[in-house]
Amino acid sequence: MIERFKLWLTWFLLWLVSTAIAKTLRIKVHGDDTLKRLVQEGNGVIVLLWHNSTMIPIYYFRHRGYYAISSTSRAGEVQSRLLASRGFRLIRGSSAREGVRALLESARRLKEGGLLALTPDGPRGPDRVVQPGSIQLAAKTGSPIVPVGVACNRGRRVNSWDRHLIPCPFARAAIYVGEPIRVDAETRSIQEWSKILEDALNEADARAAKMLGARAI
Repeated sequence: MIERFKLWLTWFLLWLVSTAIAKTLRIKVHGDDTLKRLVQEGNGVIVLLWHNSTMIPIYYFRHRGYYAISSTSRAGEVQSRLLASRGFRLIRGSSAREGVRALLESARRLKEGGLLALTPDGPRGPDRVVQPGSIQLAAKTGSPIVPVGVACNRGRRVNSWDRHLIPCPFARAAIYVGEPIRVDAETRSIQEWSKILEDALNEADARAAKMLGARAI
């Protein structure tokens, strides 16, 4: 009972603080029409963003019917509750536990035309290194990958493995939605596709920072 209360309290404080900050942000977005066009095509969409910058897009893209993979760990339970409160539909699993089941369910949702948000370097890193899962999903389903970059002009990085970005209240923020990438596993290796996606995500971050006229934090 005590552990369940601690879990609930952790989630509630995270929701309260992140919501209070997010409501004050002035968010500029580039490329939202790209996502809408891809959704209308009905082939499913894989939205990629780095693990260290999820707070702003989780709030901005709330209640749009996105699917998200969430770890079955205790930390994953807190994340799951936050995502569910934002209207995300959960697929439970991770690279360490129940990963195959999560990938299979993700593929099924994509083939149904769903939108899947992934952090390709999560849940444990290495930071900004694309793991094979998103590449395998895109190759298996034919769904395009859309890189998303995030930046804000005032904030701080917390002392975690990914140095997660926490914006200051009333900061200016930007979300940059890049052009879709079609993965063909027969033309390049997994390692080559990983490098392509890493470059695309880093470029999206840089373009988000440029939208603010400031360097990314």
